[in-house]
Amino acid sequence: MTRPDDDDEYAAADRGGPSSRVGLATATAALAVLLTVAAVQTQAAQPQDERDREVLLERLAREKTEVAVLGARAESTAAEVEELRASTLEATETVQALQAQLDTQGATVGSAPVRGPGVRVVVDDSDDGAPEGTITDSDLQQLVNGLWKAGAEAIAVNGQRLTTLSAIRTAGQAITVNYRSLTPPYTVAAIGDPETLPARLLETAAGQMFSDLSINFGVQFEVEAASELGLPAGSRLELDVATASTKGGDGA
Repeated sequence: MTRPDDDDEYAAADRGGPSSRVGLATATAALAVLLTVAAVQTQAAQPQDERDREVLLERLAREKTEVAVLGARAESTAAEVEELRASTLEATETVQALQAQLDTQGATVGSAPVRGPGVRVVVDDSDDGAPEGTITDSDLQQLVNGLWKAGAEAIAVNGQRLTTLSAIRTAGQAITVNYRSLTPPYTVAAIGDPETLPARLLETAAGQMFSDLSINFGVQFEVEAASELGLPAGSRLELDVATASTKGGDGA
């Protein structure tokens, strides 16, 4: 037979006491808090993902813009490089053409040394010393002019290169070229075709004159072809420019 007190204790245990109800309420509240926090975090994560995506899209757009700008700049630079290359090539060709022109003119006007085949003409006074057999500056001038007419490209007299400023004249008892006194025999070296220059020279008035001087007055006149001649550059002549006097007076 069961005692009444024992039955009451069991019944109270089955219904649960105050501590059991408090624990259950606490657990329920904690679970609710966790669910609420999880929901809030989930809702907060979605806007953050959207913001990250927008940031990435903006960065991608900026990168694309920068790539486009760099591409355009590269194309512009390539065009400039090509233009500079073409300009450099054109300038190089111009310089080469000018250099060739200068070389040609240098040989003609005497500003540059030249080498090549040609003729060597040697003239000298007659052995008897007669005035008719003496070479004058005028004789040398005619000989040089005859060589030019015969096709000479460059001429030197006793090593003195003839230029556009050269003068053949007499100073005292000597013939001078480029203001340098010469002594006979006079060797006139001319660059040109050695196969045609001698014959053409003899056909000129100068060639005929020296042939007559050689026959009639004993003047030495020898013309020989040369396979290689070397002519120096002409002397550089400085031109003096007159200036007005700053002094007073009548100019005496």
